[in-house]
Amino acid sequence: DALRSTYGLQQQVLGETAWELRVDLLGRRSPAPFAKPVDGVPGAFVVPSVLTAAECASLVAFSDAAGFGSGAELVEVPLEVRSNEVCVFMAPPSVVSELCARLAMLVPALGGNGERRCEPLFINPRFRCYRYRPEVGARFGAHYDGGQPLSKIEDRCIIQEEASQRGGQVLSQMSVLLYLTEGHRGGETTFFPSGEAEADEEAARICVSPQLGAALCFWHGRHPMSPLHGLAASCGVLLREVCHQNEVMYVSEAEVVQSDNWSSTSYVNAMLHASKVWTDTANDASNAA
Repeated sequence: DALRSTYGLQQQVLGETAWELRVDLLGRRSPAPFAKPVDGVPGAFVVPSVLTAAECASLVAFSDAAGFGSGAELVEVPLEVRSNEVCVFMAPPSVVSELCARLAMLVPALGGNGERRCEPLFINPRFRCYRYRPEVGARFGAHYDGGQPLSKIEDRCIIQEEASQRGGQVLSQMSVLLYLTEGHRGGETTFFPSGEAEADEEAARICVSPQLGAALCFWHGRHPMSPLHGLAASCGVLLREVCHQNEVMYVSEAEVVQSDNWSSTSYVNAMLHASKVWTDTANDASNAA
């Protein structure tokens, strides 16, 4: 009851719990001044200090209080690929607006096929907080992020916004990963440039380490530069890792059909195989050490 009165209204979504956050956990700051490209991952970049340390702590505290679950009904990637925990909530317009203001000068205005970025709010308000606990070997295997529809709350339910409300179909094309903790050994976001986890030697993989308050941005879904990536657990992790997954929304004038690959059995099987190969390789290296 105290959590509901402080943070918002509990929602039930497909048998799992999500939340509506009704307080503003972000202050007002100047836009992020620059971004650092991720060499070897086309279109990917890191924006330092998007969130302050105090804002990261507030988001972690809220997620801890709300509670984490498997996310089996809330996250599209199957549990065979990942073992992290998930807390889902709808952020208020004030939080979305502030986050958009901080990233507006750095997030591309056009998507992969010329789709325009949603304005003025281009961040999906459906936030997913991921927790990786080293004591259970939490990981997120090799996978592609799928395009997400724009979410909103109507009649106390989280639903998808219809295309006609913005003059075209709205679908995300960019991931925004906000790091809420740092100080880890291991736990990097790993990209596989070849598009095949088993084909990339360790030296060829590109790793981005968690930086408190930073945002890692990269294309996803139907964008042609969507990269294969993942996060492997390490027995040397000093702290549990917590991060937020968000999306940048783009609108198409014509109706866009999500790529058949994302929902096809062959695609999911390929993703499961890539995840298993990468995980087995990491385990062999750990055992050898």
